[in-house]
Amino acid sequence: MTVGATKAFVLDANVFIEAHRRYYGFDLCPGFWACLDHHHAGARLLSIDRVRGELQGGDALAQWVKHTAPDSLFQQASVSVLRACMGRGAPRARRQMV
Repeated sequence: MTVGATKAFVLDANVFIEAHRRYYGFDLCPGFWACLDHHHAGARLLSIDRVRGELQGGDALAQWVKHTAPDSLFQQASVSVLRACMGRGAPRARRQMV
């Protein structure tokens, strides 16, 4: 997807969930989470509001989404965002997006 003149990666919920649960826990690898923020600030990555909804719960990831992640990281799932994502995903993933 292109945001302005920059190509951006659109992150699915699994990126956040797997990073938190397996390899990049907040206490183990805070640099991973700082890197997400850094690249989002540089308009190189984003996610959508549907993903934010999937990350709600009572764990540390939900708290990060609520208190630390920038609100602008999770953009409204507009038609243009969905179209940009659908052009690149696997057929099954594209069907599930709409």
